[in-house]
Amino acid sequence: MLEIGAQSYTVREYCQSEEDLARTLERIAAIGYRNIQLSAIGPIPPETVKRLCDRNGLRIVLTHNPETDFLRDTEELIRRHRLYECPYVGIGSMPERYRSPEGIARFAEDFRPAAEKLRAAGLKFMYHNHAFEFARLPDGRTWMDRLLDAMPAELMGVTADTYWLHFGGMDVCAWLREHADRLHCVHLKDYAVSGFEARMAPVGAGNLDFPRILEILRDSGVTEYALVEQDDCYGVSPFDCLRQSWQNLAVYLGDPSLWVSVRDGSRFPRPKTEEEAAAPADPRKQVWMLGDSVRMQCQKAVGEKLAEIAKVSGPEENGRWSGYTLNTLRFWLPNLPAPDLVQWNCGLWDLGDDYQEGRHFYPPELYEETCRRLCRVLRKITGKPDLPLVIATTTPTLRGDDTELRRYNEILKKVAAEENAAVNDLYAVVAADKESMIGEDHVHLTPAGVEACAEQTAKILRGLLRAEADDAP
Repeated sequence: MLEIGAQSYTVREYCQSEEDLARTLERIAAIGYRNIQLSAIGPIPPETVKRLCDRNGLRIVLTHNPETDFLRDTEELIRRHRLYECPYVGIGSMPERYRSPEGIARFAEDFRPAAEKLRAAGLKFMYHNHAFEFARLPDGRTWMDRLLDAMPAELMGVTADTYWLHFGGMDVCAWLREHADRLHCVHLKDYAVSGFEARMAPVGAGNLDFPRILEILRDSGVTEYALVEQDDCYGVSPFDCLRQSWQNLAVYLGDPSLWVSVRDGSRFPRPKTEEEAAAPADPRKQVWMLGDSVRMQCQKAVGEKLAEIAKVSGPEENGRWSGYTLNTLRFWLPNLPAPDLVQWNCGLWDLGDDYQEGRHFYPPELYEETCRRLCRVLRKITGKPDLPLVIATTTPTLRGDDTELRRYNEILKKVAAEENAAVNDLYAVVAADKESMIGEDHVHLTPAGVEACAEQTAKILRGLLRAEADDAP
């Protein structure tokens, strides 16, 4: 199953201290990425790196490491990757002293012992290509051909870089198809042209055929991680480049977060512990509440109002925007009971900070599609095609004109109608008395706002639960 990730080399200048790395990982997770490759970060203890990645819901899936780590201290390399829970151990490029037709054999001879130790430890050595490996030898073959002959697939995979494949004169799609058995990880990087200069670009901003590339990677059944990398952003914020790649991949893949969420559905619901199995069964209905900080404000009060007939559960984490909620379901599932009803809300994060100027974090089309997928994924992972769903509208703010916010709420209502979900119009509840229900930050609810929203939510959920009980055989 192909999953999308970010390569930290793209933002390497923002990863050189613990404080910078913490902020950078938070920003990468905020875009929607849930997998990361570690490369070119500063001298930060591995334990700290793992803790920061875990805190932001980022799985370390690949690394790039210096030559000396492989040749002088493979055991420490293995220890570090076991700590990271990272299966793929990469080198970013062939060290310069091996870059000759004769040097390739020496590279294989020197790195084979480390590759064998990694394999014995359940890890995989990965080689990342650039363009020089595709220089032709007198017999018509390339340096890469010779390298692959010297290092069999069971000892070395290839992190194929789409930009460098094209730069090196390869037919990218043909090469990926021909060498699929080695491509456990791939770097996604577009190839653009500016005048007479070749330039790296965000995925979808250049000339490579990414829909076809992604189709090949998906169909191979081998590639697990497609990692977005851009070595040079030419003065543009690398975070903006990572975001642009993510958003274009969402279009190509139908939201990459969907793939991640559905993949782990087979593990839900998790097996009960012995203590849970021995405890008396709770006869009440199980209700999930998912969504942003307004959901978090109201969840406890809703639970208290429904306590006699339902147990209300939800993740401790803020669901932020629609794609984040969809993408992070796989982390929440093991801690939640199988639901009889789910309410979710996402919208203000999707709008973004500059929505009043017409700039959205999740554009309307992507928001609509993601919300629709969220409905479908919830029913798929619970194994309940008719699972009752409630979509709560986004509450108003005191930040100015709410025209765009109301537009996004209309998208929610449209999705609800198409996906047979009920609507909980919290916007209308708060709009009736904004001044008393919205707090000093102009966004979150006052105690009065929490009470009003919790009361309406409990009323709607109670009605649906009773209707479901009446319809039961």
